[in-house]
Amino acid sequence: MIVSLNEIETTVLKAARGAGVAWGLAEEAAQAARWLAARGLSFEAPLVFLLESEAWGSEIGFDGRALRPRVAQDWLCPIRAGAFLSDTGDKLPLRLERVLCPLLLAPFAARGMGRAELSWDRATLRFDGGRLASPSQWRSMLDVERVDTAELRPAGAFDASVGFLGPREGGMTIDDAAWSRLQSFEARVYVPASLESRLSGAGAALSDND
Repeated sequence: MIVSLNEIETTVLKAARGAGVAWGLAEEAAQAARWLAARGLSFEAPLVFLLESEAWGSEIGFDGRALRPRVAQDWLCPIRAGAFLSDTGDKLPLRLERVLCPLLLAPFAARGMGRAELSWDRATLRFDGGRLASPSQWRSMLDVERVDTAELRPAGAFDASVGFLGPREGGMTIDDAAWSRLQSFEARVYVPASLESRLSGAGAALSDND
């Protein structure tokens, strides 16, 4: 299926709200999805996994060097952690512990941090002034559901031959099954039509006739 960036952002916003995510974090999730989609990176399956996990409710602990869930057995929500990073600025290096879907951290790592490097397991993403260097890893290394540790650190100068993934416009090919699951979350924000809802002012009342 091919969908536009605007539709991706709108659907993810509503899906997050349908899952119970607060407005501010839902907006962050929608913007992160658009950022990833515009660069040909996966957002659908990671967001479905995140919404189903309900990890956005986990409180964050921060000691100045590491972000971790405040409750030891919880997992860190990458959207909530990313929003936290945006608020704290460029305090790098930074360690993120027990984090879900680390690829969802990428849009936040690219925000005004100059040259930076985000890594977990065998995957590494590099950023330069908001630009993302073309990932050299197989997609399976990026699309992991959870990692014990991710690192965000300053990066040195990039080789002049490094290619960058710039934002693209137009339609994006997405994963149909994951998109359908996002739409099922989105559907939760719509109130079913009923006599009671119509009488209370939702849509037309008993008759559409003037």
